[in-house]
Amino acid sequence: MGHLGKTLAAASVLMGIAFPAMAQNSVPNQSRPPVPAAPPVTVAPDLSPAQRSAIAKDLVTKWQKAADQQPGGGGERWSGLLAQVVATADAENVRRATSATSLDSLYRILSGYVPESAVRSPGSLETRR
Repeated sequence: MGHLGKTLAAASVLMGIAFPAMAQNSVPNQSRPPVPAAPPVTVAPDLSPAQRSAIAKDLVTKWQKAADQQPGGGGERWSGLLAQVVATADAENVRRATSATSLDSLYRILSGYVPESAVRSPGSLETRR
């Protein structure tokens, strides 16, 4: 065995003698409680095409007048685009969209926006006192 081999062998023996705690920590501590597994992720059940179509019709009925007043208008093109979005959006977002309180919130909800807290606009009547 060459000089380097003897040095490495001596170093490994010293590591075992000088640092026995390191060797013990490499063995799992059986007295520690097991770490609980992450809770299962619950996925919202998917919506059927018929359900999505019914929701899209309801949303068009509810928001058509507001969409018609927007620049570019609503009309058939808008209702068709909304139906396409509802057909492909995440099921939970589609469900949440049924309780939208404005056309803007409808668009945000369908695109996946979830506010962490109530958002107040700077021009809100509540801030003017």
